Amino acid sequence: LYTPLLASSSVGTITLRSACEPLRALVEIAAQKATSATFVRADAREVDVVNKKVRATTDSDGMMLELSYDKLVVAVGAQANTFGIPGVQEHALFLKEAEDSAKLHARLLSNLEKAAALNHQGDRYRAEIDRLLKVVVVGGGPTGVELSAEL
Repeated sequence: LYTPLLASSSVGTITLRSACEPLRALVEIAAQKATSATFVRADAREVDVVNKKVRATTDSDGMMLELSYDKLVVAVGAQANTFGIPGVQEHALFLKEAEDSAKLHARLLSNLEKAAALNHQGDRYRAEIDRLLKVVVVGGGPTGVELSAEL
């Protein structure tokens, strides 16, 4: 995932597929050039550099894996920062992963459709239309700034 393109895919400037490179295809190409290559998506719990082993759990069922390696590539994740602002964790849509971009895109389109439908009813729904079309960006980091510009 090329994260700088998440904001663009959220608003429809590009498709989400344009921001993603399938890792399995890259691993298959690497496996043809080396003796072997394996891709495992899991949460690393412990790295034993002396014995070249990684203990990890899978996302889906939490199964514990012990994996041996010759060369190890670690892609670190990140937790979204709420900046201590009440209500952000419960009500916000974050923009860290591809799934987040898809959710935000769906919500934006849904709100636009609802607002367009209410707009045909006259001024009595003006407050609801304003609520549907209001977007608040929490955080002024690169992603927040890019999303604001795309909106």
